[in-house]
Amino acid sequence: MASVLSLIWYSSLVVITGYYLLIFRVRKTKDKVDWDQIPPVSIVIAVKNGTEKLRNTLLTLTRQDYPQYEIVIIDDYSAPDQGEALVQMLNRLKDVFFYRSDRAPGQNHALKMGIEKAQHDFILCTDDDCLSAGSQWIKSMVANTTPGDMVLGYSPYITKPGRINLFIRFETVMTGMQYLSWAMLGKPFMGVGRNMLFSKSVLLNTDFNQQSKKATYGDDDLLVQAMKGKTLVKVSLDPGSFMYTEPAESLTEYIRQKHRHLSAGHYYSLASWLKPGLFGIGIILHWFLLIPMLWYNVSIVFDLAFFIGIIIRWIGYASWAKRLGYPEMRWTYVGYEMMYAVYLAVVGVMTIFTERKTWN
Repeated sequence: MASVLSLIWYSSLVVITGYYLLIFRVRKTKDKVDWDQIPPVSIVIAVKNGTEKLRNTLLTLTRQDYPQYEIVIIDDYSAPDQGEALVQMLNRLKDVFFYRSDRAPGQNHALKMGIEKAQHDFILCTDDDCLSAGSQWIKSMVANTTPGDMVLGYSPYITKPGRINLFIRFETVMTGMQYLSWAMLGKPFMGVGRNMLFSKSVLLNTDFNQQSKKATYGDDDLLVQAMKGKTLVKVSLDPGSFMYTEPAESLTEYIRQKHRHLSAGHYYSLASWLKPGLFGIGIILHWFLLIPMLWYNVSIVFDLAFFIGIIIRWIGYASWAKRLGYPEMRWTYVGYEMMYAVYLAVVGVMTIFTERKTWN
């Protein structure tokens, strides 16, 4: 029993340490593109019963320092009163185009319609509850691409007081560290739909619609996987390109949101699932088996392995926290990684046994 336990625990330690040393190393991003003529951009947003949230989002989007762009809003079957309020609000705005979805209900179907309606080839996607880091958001995203490329941006949560918000921001850095690292290695598996740029012409020549037709959520992940191999997938770590969003007010609400997103894993290929999956399983086993290990296997070797592993992961996380706009988060790593293991186990079980069917 003790030998099997030791084998599993040490294997989990090797796996998660290997991720930090080989995958999650902080890499230099490519130099920005110097455009002779800045291309026009279409910002596409799907909305459902979110008129008030969208009002704040549009305040930042309509003040962008960019020569030519449009905003395309697709209403995905909002309640009648919400839909009417949305129309009245948008009628007063220039270069904002509104359409009601005539597709099957679902965020990915609404976004696909919005992309088809867009006038420009450069498509920037975000959500109806997001706030750009400033007036340079579009410029910062476009500066990382050439025609046909895809750019994965980062979307941090707004800092608020309380331990729930602290954990949400911790988890957001962990997620960002994973999908941005894999993309920088040329092996992207997901993105965040709150901040993503791609080419309309390239997208329409992929099998994205075929991949995502059964899912009403997870369009961001499935889109990245559909575009892989069709175009270069780059990342933007410029703070000016960040797209902030309001955090959940409770842990229950946050887990519900993440459950919806992680349910897209039902449509992942095995290779795409393994990238975050092995790391998550390693973290869970590492912490859940720690108490039995302390009971059966206390030794100098165990002590050294545990503390060296913690130090390696702490240094790696601190580097990413600083890069992703949360430098103060570097002090939270050890305690919150234990909570992160419990969170992964809970959400993982929920995802396996209860697949979310709606996006809002």
